[in-house]
Amino acid sequence: MSEYDEGLSRIIGDLALKLASSQRAAADYNSDNVSRESYGAQLSDERAIKVVHNYATRPKPGHIIFTMQYDNTCYQLNPSSGVIEFLFEVRQLRKPFLWRAVSDGRGILYASVGGGRFRHGPYDYAVMDRWGGIFSIDFRSQAVKIISVGQHLLMPCFVDILDEDNLLCCGTSDFNSSGAVYSINVRSGAQRFVYSHPRLRDPVSASYDESGDLWIANSDQNTQDGELIRVSPNGEVKAVVPFSGTNTGAVCGVCIPRNDEGVVITKMNWPYMIGGLIAQVSRAGGEIEPIMSSTGESPKFFSTGCAVEGDDVWFAENYSKRIIRYNLKKKNVVREYDVSSLLGGNYQGMRNSYMCVENLSVVPDLR
Repeated sequence: MSEYDEGLSRIIGDLALKLASSQRAAADYNSDNVSRESYGAQLSDERAIKVVHNYATRPKPGHIIFTMQYDNTCYQLNPSSGVIEFLFEVRQLRKPFLWRAVSDGRGILYASVGGGRFRHGPYDYAVMDRWGGIFSIDFRSQAVKIISVGQHLLMPCFVDILDEDNLLCCGTSDFNSSGAVYSINVRSGAQRFVYSHPRLRDPVSASYDESGDLWIANSDQNTQDGELIRVSPNGEVKAVVPFSGTNTGAVCGVCIPRNDEGVVITKMNWPYMIGGLIAQVSRAGGEIEPIMSSTGESPKFFSTGCAVEGDDVWFAENYSKRIIRYNLKKKNVVREYDVSSLLGGNYQGMRNSYMCVENLSVVPDLR
C-alpha cells in the first residue's frame, strides 16, 4: 500500500455486533481462504469497517449524491456539467451493503451500512441481518466517526436529515417482514422509535411532508409487493397505495415534492424487472400517475430511492445504467446521465441486483 493510500484510510470503528442471521454464513466466510488485508491497521474483527474518502472535495450545494452497492462507493454528480466526482468508499472484509448517504449542506455526510456478503463457493452469499450502523464524514475537518450502531438500528436501509440534531432512519431485520422507523441523535447516537408496528414489512424509505404526516415505503421484499402508508401526527394509519399481490413490485422509495398534491414512489421487481415504476401518487385519493414504468418489452430496474429538488425528481434506471432528471411540472425528462462506466460497462442488463445505483439525495443549498 502506498503512503498516499494509507493516508486516505481512516478507521471509523468496530461494528462488531453478533451476527443474527445464520452460523452457515459465518462458517462459509471463515472457511474461505480470504486474505485478512487490514489496509495499514490491525483489525480485531472482520466486521470492522474503514472509509477511504476524497480529502480534496466536499459535498457541493445542488449536487446529486448517489451510492453504488456492488463496490460500496459514493459519488456526487454536477447537474450542470454532468461531471461525476468520487466522495468515499467503504472497505471491509465482510463487504457490507452501503445503502444511502445524505449531506447536511455544511460539509458533513451521513451514511448507512448494514448486512454483508460472504464468499460461498464462486459466488457471494448475501446476508441481510441486524448488523449495521450510521457513520459521518466531516469534509471540513476530515473527521470520520460512528454515529450509532446496534440496539433498534437493525439493518439501516435508509437515512435522511430530520433536523439539525437528528436523522430519520428505516431498518429491517433480514428482510423477513419486520422493521421500524426511528430517529437517531447525531451527537449522542440515541435511538428513538418513530413508528413501529407489526404491519411493517421491510420499510426501506420514509419521509415527512409539510403537515407532519410520515410516509413509509413498506416494501415486503419477500413477496416483491409492498404498500405506501401514511401515518398522521395523531397516529392514524392509512394505506394510500395498498398491497397488490406477489411480484407486482416492491414499494421501495418515497420522496416528497414541494407541491402539496402528491408524493413520488419507486417500485421494483427483482429478478423479473416487470411491474417496476417511478410514479407520482395523489396524497388525497392514492391515484397513481406513472412517470416511467418497466414492461416485458422494456425492462427496467430503478434505484431503491429517489430525490427531489424543486420541481425535479432524480432517480436511476439501472438496466440501461442512467441517472434521470425528470420535471414533475412539465412532465418530461430534463436530462439523462450515463453511469455505465461505474457499473461494469456500456451494456444493457444487470449481472446481479447489486450492480446498481442504490439511492440518491440532493445536497441542500443553505446559502
